[in-house]
Amino acid sequence: MKSKKSPKYWICRIDEKYLVNINRKKILGAKSPRAKTIKSINANDKILFFTPLSIGKTKLRSFIGYGLVENSFDNNKCFLGFDKSKRKIKLKGIKYFTEPIPTKKVADNLKFIKNKKKYSDYFNSEFREISEEDFDYIIKRMNSSKAFPGYFEKMSFTMDEFLTNSIKGLYVLIKNTETSNQIEIKRFIKLLHKLINSYGISKSYENIEEYYVQNIWKLGFEHSPSRNPDNLVKLYDPRGNPHTFGYIKLN
Repeated sequence: MKSKKSPKYWICRIDEKYLVNINRKKILGAKSPRAKTIKSINANDKILFFTPLSIGKTKLRSFIGYGLVENSFDNNKCFLGFDKSKRKIKLKGIKYFTEPIPTKKVADNLKFIKNKKKYSDYFNSEFREISEEDFDYIIKRMNSSKAFPGYFEKMSFTMDEFLTNSIKGLYVLIKNTETSNQIEIKRFIKLLHKLINSYGISKSYENIEEYYVQNIWKLGFEHSPSRNPDNLVKLYDPRGNPHTFGYIKLN
């Protein structure tokens, strides 16, 4: 009978712009097709994630959460937009720290960092193996949650860009699948609300509706009126003037 392997512990660098996709798909990959370290990561290993988190105009390397590896598999498909390595990692889930932990605040107490004065050099690789002791030291410092935390709204890709891209993507999807040449604005916003929350980002229906009515003029969508007063929504033009519509045109 084979003895069960002890889990290994890792840190993984994630670029900010891929965080939403990683959170949704629970998959990791490496940027290089020839990446070697990722091949050493196996089921039940634990991975700490850090990212150069944008806070204002400053990028601060910070630990943001951790996950448990479900399995590893080989696939040449690019799932995340950067993962060119054949080896992929499937995660059981991700727990996020309720507040990010700047790496410089904990560097002095991490044993894998041998040269404390040049601690940043130890965070340049995509994947690095660390000890269980170092892993526990970090995760025990912070509360964690399964929810995608609000501080990610300060990332280099802004929440404004994310919402705009989500509206565009949903519009194209509905246009290609809907048999009608229009859709109720309120129904569209309900679908958008579901989509946003499926990414793990907590936004109320009212938040999504407010963003849509204030910003939809930027996308140039065509809208049409409705005779049903229950369908009517006030949309604002670039000058802040309200105009009442009921439908989004899909032609």
